[in-house]
Amino acid sequence: ANIDGVTQADVDRAVGIFRDVYGFDAGQFATTDTDRDEKILLKLDWNINDNHRASATYQRADGDVIFDDFPETAVLNSNRYNINERLDSYSFQLFSDWTDNFSTEIKLGYKDVENRQVSIDSSTPDFEINLPTGGRIAAGGDRFRHNNTLDNSSRIFRFKADYTSGDHTFTGGFEQEKNSVKNVFLPFSRGQMVFFSLDDLENRNPGFLLFGGSNSGAAEDATAEFSQATNTVYIQDEWLATDTLTLKFGVRYDWIKNNDPVPLNTNFADRNGFDNTENMDGKDLFMPRFGFNWEATDRLTVRGGAGLFGGGTPLIMVSNSYAGNGVTRTFAGFFAPFFGDPILTSFNNAVANLPNPDAVSNEFQQYLSASPTADVDAIHPDTELLSSWKFNLGFDYIADLSSIGLGDDWRFTLEGIFTQVKDGYDIYESRRTVVGTAPDGRPIYSNQGFNDSDYIVTNTSEGHSEVISFDVAKDFDTDWGLFSTTLGYTYQNVEDVRSYNRFVGFETYAFDPQRDLNDADLSTSRFEVPNRITATFSWEKEIFGENLTKVNLVYTGRSGRNFSYVFTGGGAGGAFGGNDLADANSADNPGVNLFYVPGGLSDPLVTGDAAFLNSLDSAISGDDCLNDYRGEIIPRNACRTGWVNRVNLRLQQEVEIVDGHKVEFIFDIENLGNLINSNWGRLDAIFQPSNVPLADVAIADGQYVYSAPSSSVTSTPDVARIPSAYRIQFGMRYRF
Repeated sequence: ANIDGVTQADVDRAVGIFRDVYGFDAGQFATTDTDRDEKILLKLDWNINDNHRASATYQRADGDVIFDDFPETAVLNSNRYNINERLDSYSFQLFSDWTDNFSTEIKLGYKDVENRQVSIDSSTPDFEINLPTGGRIAAGGDRFRHNNTLDNSSRIFRFKADYTSGDHTFTGGFEQEKNSVKNVFLPFSRGQMVFFSLDDLENRNPGFLLFGGSNSGAAEDATAEFSQATNTVYIQDEWLATDTLTLKFGVRYDWIKNNDPVPLNTNFADRNGFDNTENMDGKDLFMPRFGFNWEATDRLTVRGGAGLFGGGTPLIMVSNSYAGNGVTRTFAGFFAPFFGDPILTSFNNAVANLPNPDAVSNEFQQYLSASPTADVDAIHPDTELLSSWKFNLGFDYIADLSSIGLGDDWRFTLEGIFTQVKDGYDIYESRRTVVGTAPDGRPIYSNQGFNDSDYIVTNTSEGHSEVISFDVAKDFDTDWGLFSTTLGYTYQNVEDVRSYNRFVGFETYAFDPQRDLNDADLSTSRFEVPNRITATFSWEKEIFGENLTKVNLVYTGRSGRNFSYVFTGGGAGGAFGGNDLADANSADNPGVNLFYVPGGLSDPLVTGDAAFLNSLDSAISGDDCLNDYRGEIIPRNACRTGWVNRVNLRLQQEVEIVDGHKVEFIFDIENLGNLINSNWGRLDAIFQPSNVPLADVAIADGQYVYSAPSSSVTSTPDVARIPSAYRIQFGMRYRF
């Protein structure tokens, strides 16, 4: 893999310095790794008698996957990390028919998930080397995995009853899902040393360091630990209005219990007029719903419905409030030699003890405290549970094409699903104030200090989607076996104000580029896939004995992923103000203000170096997406990577061992095209956060001053290595 601004000689020198000067093996770049994925599923069905049956299920999933977060950085193997996630799930269901008209279902379930994220090398701080060429090398224990664990258990109880009276079937029930969360997220708690050259690395001369963690020094004091129970009651009437028309009317009511207190930050309350202790306790949602199914003819069925639907359990934003309270944790403190003593002495002592894992914490824990201006993640008291109105209409038609020699039983489906947000997700930063206006009319905000922001979750009513799909399917039962084919097309139009819901508030706020970060525009969603084509072909036949042989081919073709063109640079705080983590150039966020596309070389809003502006103008003219927005701020996610094609193959063979006992062998090839030709089946991607920097920007005398982008992030799509590779998998299933 190629990294802009980093050569193999740079990597080799860095590895040698870590070995000879710091005494540890930092590992190589782009090493091969082995992922592990183990799954166990056990299910027991018991027919107790003619009226009662039970089912018990146990599931375990245990996997290890190696990651690194920064594809634009030369991440040495020591800085990569392993995600180990282990899931244990138990469930029991009892189905009972008490009379011909009355039946019940009871379900008890428990799920426990343990997530551990551990660096390949957990024995050192994080090292970052910024090269004069704009490239970046990372080594040592990854900054975000210094102390990163997540335990999440859920307990589920469901009771449902059905009662039939005449043409009506009444369904009612109660459900409760209780989630218990223990989240330890203390990034930078072993410190991150930042160097400005390989010479500085060799001379043990870092420019600054970042250090964070529990303000008390004890991880348990900064752990987000809480429980949240979602309770539901519902009732539905399914009415057979005529022999061909069925109507459904129902209501669902959810309410949440979440009474673990969020640590109070009085400074936040003084600044905002409300405190940071809001959680989901007592919030509720009433959801009416309607549906119908009309058999218009023997071949045509029309179905549809409308209703309000919830947006799921908001555990991430709740967890952020418990962990990011600004009292118990310092996310990342900035320390540099120019601070003078006593910081300078601590700095020198820490550097002298590198790469000891406690070299930084031993010296800098004393400086962590509950700063009155520290970052706070909070939920606004008026925030409601997430919900959207959904409407769907579908047509199923069985066509007889015998007149043109294609036979009967062609199954056509046309369906539209339309969604309008009622209470969606939004976030704003409350300490910013507008202090000016940029040349293109967007606001300029006051500059905040490092880690001095209040990120507040609130609702938005903006956001919608339209999804229209068309499918056709046909089976051909012949002497040579059963052939089945399908062909489908799906169109999407999806717009939202925030596509990211990240692990911490500032990432959710900053990773979506905007014209105005505090007043997000409704724009194309990052997750929209405008066009998708799917086709399947399968064949099955008993070639020997009563053993089935199956072949399945699946083709998927889709539009590429959406991405945004943005600014970088602009000095401390950025040209548009705000705080460094939101606006300045950094490895994981190359600017969040959307790019203003010059109308041409004579655009009065833009000046700068003539050679760069000429080059930029040519690049814009050569890009249809950019060229369409000349003289405008380009919208978020306005552009898209190339079309993606993928073919998967599955072969299955049954083998009977003894009567009633069979072994099924399964052979899968995912992305078959890439196996045949390494240039096929490739996925172009703009890596997270899907922003492409086109120019550094400053503002002078009412004009934008453009210069070459300082970010090392690539400005063109790159090949996503793992999704583009083929995979071969063998499996076996025993049935009796």
